[in-house]
Amino acid sequence: MPIQFDLAKYLNPIFVETGTYKGHGIAAALESGFTKIYSIEVSQEFYEHSVQRFKSEIAQGTVEILLGDSLSCLAEVIQTIDCQITFWLDAHETLGYQGKKSCPLYEELDAIANHPIKNHTILIDDLRLLSQEGWGESVVKDDIIEKLKQINHNYSLSYENGKIENDVLVAVTNTSLAVGADLK
Repeated sequence: MPIQFDLAKYLNPIFVETGTYKGHGIAAALESGFTKIYSIEVSQEFYEHSVQRFKSEIAQGTVEILLGDSLSCLAEVIQTIDCQITFWLDAHETLGYQGKKSCPLYEELDAIANHPIKNHTILIDDLRLLSQEGWGESVVKDDIIEKLKQINHNYSLSYENGKIENDVLVAVTNTSLAVGADLK
């Protein structure tokens, strides 16, 4: 599903996405002006599709697409990054494809929490799917919010529209960036 809002509002030098699918997030990040884009995809089919779609950007070094599970790849990708990152967390079971977990969101947030920079922008897609039977291992929005506040207690939390209204949870440290319904 393409990103439904202006991603440039959350511009940092680096964009890191979990769950490439068909490359809609990469396309939005390129259009928004991110300097470097990393995307992690567990499905060989979606990986190959996106590598073909963005072959010129990959050749230029702007885009890097990794085939693997975000449980293992995310920490590896961000360990050498020494600037603020905009994260688009969208790794979950899709059309039967999944990694070790159907929704590795808690572990992705743990990887971000272990990074030395604590003021990244974090966008979490598909809130409507949380706690649905067969999707996720009891991923609960209140627990996600708690994990975000453990990363940075100064995060301002809000929503953006995704597939449905308020389907994307946004965590930013600069409250002037946060738009949508406030969660305070």
